Amino acid sequence: MEILVFDAIDELWKMNQNVCKCDKCRLDIAAKALSILPTKYRVNHQGEVFIKADMFHNQASADVVSAVTKAIIIITENPHHINE
Repeated sequence: MEILVFDAIDELWKMNQNVCKCDKCRLDIAAKALSILPTKYRVNHQGEVFIKADMFHNQASADVVSAVTKAIIIITENPHHINE
């Protein structure tokens, strides 16, 4: 799930130039999004392929984008660092 979240972050960042793109914010966004999403574990490559295939379903993909969007808003409003 982490890979899918980071992919979504990267895609959404391309559309929004007003979001801090530092490593700290990227990790905070990912952590927040992952806490919103249901947990999906994989222990081998076959499990990873299954999870990625599952994400082709529109609802699952929309859930990831929704969670990442919510996380971006939350972290942007409350960053854990001071912009210089």
